[in-house]
Parts: sequence; structure tokens; C-alpha cells
Amino acid sequence: MSDHRTREEHTADIAAHTLTRLDRMRDEFEKLAHQLRHLGRYAEQHHPDLDHEFMLMMAGAAQTFSCCLPESVRDVASRLPLRGLEF
Repeated sequence: MSDHRTREEHTADIAAHTLTRLDRMRDEFEKLAHQLRHLGRYAEQHHPDLDHEFMLMMAGAAQTFSCCLPESVRDVASRLPLRGLEF
């Protein structure tokens, strides 16, 4: 059986599934961010030479997964030439 969806419909399905997975993973991302903050505080107190680099990576990872990645997926999905999609 062949798939009769257009490329845009297929991409919209992928975007919807991606957003669903990211939403399900939100709690895990929050736990990970908490763990990274804990490690960052340790680095700050005991290994100041590691602190700056680690904190930048931690902040980047937390922001990417909690905010930027889902927003980027929504942005791509919103530009698909299909009507009636809610992302």
C-alpha cells in the first residue's frame, strides 16, 4: 500500500509527532536541568576552572530542550503550506 500524502502532509505529521515526543520528555528535561545545575554548583565551589565552560553548556542544553527546540519545530510546522494546522 502506498502513501498518498504530499511531502508537506508527511512533514506536518513528523512535526506533530516530534512535538508530542518533546512534550512527553519535558519532565525528563527538567530533571536533567536540575542535575546539571547541581553539578554546576559543585564545579563553581570546587573547580572554578571548569565552572564557566560547564555553566555555559548547562544553560545551553536546558534552554535548547525546554524552549528553543519545540519552538523551532513549531516554526517549521507553521510554515508548511497546509491549512488548519495547530502547532
